Amino acid sequence: RQAVGMEDEEEARQGLAAAEREAAWARVAERVGWQAQELCEQLRLVLEPTLATKLRGDYGSGKRINLRRIIPFIASGFKRDKIWMRRTCPVRRTYQILLAVDDSESMAHMGAADPAREALVMLWKALAQLEVGQVGVLRFGHSGAASLVHPLDSPLSDALGAQVLSSFSFTGRPDVAAAKPAA
Repeated sequence: RQAVGMEDEEEARQGLAAAEREAAWARVAERVGWQAQELCEQLRLVLEPTLATKLRGDYGSGKRINLRRIIPFIASGFKRDKIWMRRTCPVRRTYQILLAVDDSESMAHMGAADPAREALVMLWKALAQLEVGQVGVLRFGHSGAASLVHPLDSPLSDALGAQVLSSFSFTGRPDVAAAKPAA
């Protein structure tokens, strides 16, 4: 019975921690919401679409038949055979973006921890809205080793964003042995 009680207690603690993470994410997202929208519009101009998804054109072979060309095709005695459409116009973005954030104690000492959190949330929201492709988050400066906090193949959602944001404590001390060059 004690094991069941401890499991329930642990689940309640995790639920509370998740609620706190999501509340912190919501506070920061509310502060930077309009900035994320403006950044998204600026990135829309810079990051050109790379993946063709719209069907266009009149080709001899292709993916789908252009129904507007069927009547002239039949009327011409099957000579005007350019009735097919292909995917030619790029409209979606397929980029791989990796955001690297310094999680060392010096960020907190310099007063850059909160602006770093805000920048992370702003970029997260803007890139999610723009649907740029794959986005990952890397944490460095914490115990001398870089670690991947959000892999490239994971989606961008607010719940995952809250989890990523909570992984930054800005209390890490860089490993002195790793920072020194080998002599």
